[in-house]
Amino acid sequence: MSLCQSIFYLGVLSGAFIFGVLADRYGRRSVFMAAPILGFSSAVLSSFAPNFLIFCSSSAVTAACIAGMYQTAFIIGIEFIGGQWRVWCGNIHSILFAVGAAVLCLMAYYVRDWRQLQFVIALPVAFTLSYPWLFPESVRWQVS
Repeated sequence: MSLCQSIFYLGVLSGAFIFGVLADRYGRRSVFMAAPILGFSSAVLSSFAPNFLIFCSSSAVTAACIAGMYQTAFIIGIEFIGGQWRVWCGNIHSILFAVGAAVLCLMAYYVRDWRQLQFVIALPVAFTLSYPWLFPESVRWQVS
């Protein structure tokens, strides 16, 4: 299982780099449209994975998409907020990430089957599918 965790964090590292470059090139909103779709699909695939290889690879893709969604949402939030409120916005964004990690622990406590847990973890990503249509493209990206 430690191999799978290492592959997961390799996905986080590569996703932060890949989605960061894509967001700079094609826009934050377009990346934030693609990452949840790919992330949700790979998270659901990991819950139905028939073997360890598919589980690890789909977990790596999920991790890459989570990293892409996290940093893209952070950048969009920081770019929309004025100068004096940026620190607060960044802190609140990080606090919400920590709250999500705590909720994940509660989910893991109550959902004991790992396949069901993987599927339950994928469900909140489905809510992010509507976010790109609620927010406009980043003004700073449009200017650049």
